[in-house]
Amino acid sequence: MTRLYSGFMADYPRYAIYYAPAPGSDLDRFGAQLLGYDAYSGEDLPFPEGIMQIASDWRDLTKDPRKYGFHATLKAPMSLSPGKTETELLAACESFAGKPRPIPVITPVVGSISGFIAVVPCLLRRRPNLNGLPRIVQANSIRSARC
Repeated sequence: MTRLYSGFMADYPRYAIYYAPAPGSDLDRFGAQLLGYDAYSGEDLPFPEGIMQIASDWRDLTKDPRKYGFHATLKAPMSLSPGKTETELLAACESFAGKPRPIPVITPVVGSISGFIAVVPCLLRRRPNLNGLPRIVQANSIRSARC
């Protein structure tokens, strides 16, 4: 079997920034049931009613995502620049999160990002400033060029 995404793991620390819904929230329950796995409890869950009739290979399709739980990747894995610390990265993230900004309105579609099935924006009704975080990370020279 050929893996669609990289199986190689770097031999240096990498960091990524994710959003995971609050445990027990409606979004958490939706995602956990869709994946058939509760990342907070570690329990397998039944899939939503009827999904196996629509997509008989749903269990196979969600095998890899179940490892990670239901989440949104805000910043893909990256390494820190030489001399930069995790503390500096956390400070940059806190600074970014502390600034209000408009919430983007998207038309979601199912797509693929580096071999991972994901919900991605199809059409943007208002141009979001989603690149603010990478700019902060780059502006603070925290992100390494080898990402």
